[in-house]
Amino acid sequence: MKNVTLILLLLLQTVLPAALAEELVFDAFLGNRKIGSHRVVITEEGNRQRVNVEAKLVGRILFIPAFRWEYRGEEIWQNGCVQRITASTNENGRHRNVNADIDDEGWLSVRSSRRDFRLQGCARTFAHWDPSLIRESRLINTMNGKLEQTQLTDRGENPLVFRKRRWGKQHYHMEVRGEHPIDLWYDDDGRWTAMQTTVGKKRKLTYVLRD
Repeated sequence: MKNVTLILLLLLQTVLPAALAEELVFDAFLGNRKIGSHRVVITEEGNRQRVNVEAKLVGRILFIPAFRWEYRGEEIWQNGCVQRITASTNENGRHRNVNADIDDEGWLSVRSSRRDFRLQGCARTFAHWDPSLIRESRLINTMNGKLEQTQLTDRGENPLVFRKRRWGKQHYHMEVRGEHPIDLWYDDDGRWTAMQTTVGKKRKLTYVLRD
């Protein structure tokens, strides 16, 4: 009986297609100094997508950590709408958790230490990995659970020049109410290749796709 079960499992593994996954790994720089990495894995699972994100940034002054930021999250997407969020952020020892799922009435129920709220219809997050998903005027910030007011503008073909190299081709500029704007770049295939924003005392935080 055990042999039969084993054979059936092996047959299933040969018949069922493996889930397709895309991995994007970015190096993060504050100014010209590398401070960490950001990893995104997008897995196609039938008619939905599973997106896993891990990031760790550490700034140092004379080899002493001046700040530490860590993020880990998972999102489930279906038909261009987020269905579930599980995210945790550690910012210098301060922990925040954001969770969301579809409730019995079909609304997305978002819960965080900041506040709880519900969204009707198609809800989205800051899904930088796909520019078609961030054109909404409201996006969920999975780091703090806030619903942000946003506006995305297509700046055309305008690559990022960073560290004597060009990154991406298509440039998008995102305004976030009350926050620093975010600039994003994508290649000809629509793959996310770079990001840049301002943090702290007007210092540039830059993500570039690792070779």
